Amino acid sequence: MQLTQKINNVVEKVRRLFLSRVGFWAGQTYDLSPGDNPDQLTIQAQAANRKWVLIVGRDHYYESITEYPIGNLRDLKKALKIEPWSFP
Repeated sequence: MQLTQKINNVVEKVRRLFLSRVGFWAGQTYDLSPGDNPDQLTIQAQAANRKWVLIVGRDHYYESITEYPIGNLRDLKKALKIEPWSFP
């Protein structure tokens, strides 16, 4: 029982360490922190620390989808090399 409790404490400390290094950006940087429910995260005030991982809000990045009707992987790679990239 005590071993299980110690392992759970170590896992919780590691989880909190990793969560302190993950941020959410939507116009400004937010910290992710565990809420009352351990399966959910709450977004708190602006973070001043450097983050290892930054999750970007959907409104703040460019996304496009292009379908290429090419069945051969080698031909697809050649087509992608000559494709002009147009970003906004």
